[in-house]
Amino acid sequence: MRVEVDSMQRIVLIDNHSPYGSLIFEKDAINNHVVVYQDSEDEEVRTVFESLDESAYFNQVELIEGLQKVISLLKEGE
Repeated sequence: MRVEVDSMQRIVLIDNHSPYGSLIFEKDAINNHVVVYQDSEDEEVRTVFESLDESAYFNQVELIEGLQKVISLLKEGE
């Protein structure tokens, strides 16, 4: 896995085995939220996901806190 910022300034977690399985984090700075969705190999589906309710919409602070909890839980299993 690698993390990149794409040309649209979205944060992308890229799956090295299947790049279209990537997770995309798009900041909505005006509303202090982050939209999260999974990329798709199908270009038509990829475009639709960006505008549909097929994405999760999180408050930025709550997302950060939630991801910190996920990291903590994952480390417990090491």
